[in-house]
Amino acid sequence: MWLSVSSLVSFASQILLRDAAALSAGTAGALDRVPLEIGVFGLFCLLNILELALVPTTFLNLGLIEVVEDFVERQSRAEEDTPYAIDAPK
Repeated sequence: MWLSVSSLVSFASQILLRDAAALSAGTAGALDRVPLEIGVFGLFCLLNILELALVPTTFLNLGLIEVVEDFVERQSRAEEDTPYAIDAPK
């Protein structure tokens, strides 16, 4: 998660702003490659935003799985400790 945050901050605040400034001023060495670089790093930013949007859902699903696994484990231990009516001594 923090890798996505740091990538997003780095790409947006350094690379995209630098390229936008160079494109608007026309001072880039290879001006024809600047839009391509903006598109590539813009795509990286978009992917990082989408990944961060999925994080809460993923953690909620993992939490639910942990709770269900714990419940099943407790149920199986409780059934092992409690004899069934068939197994009860007569």
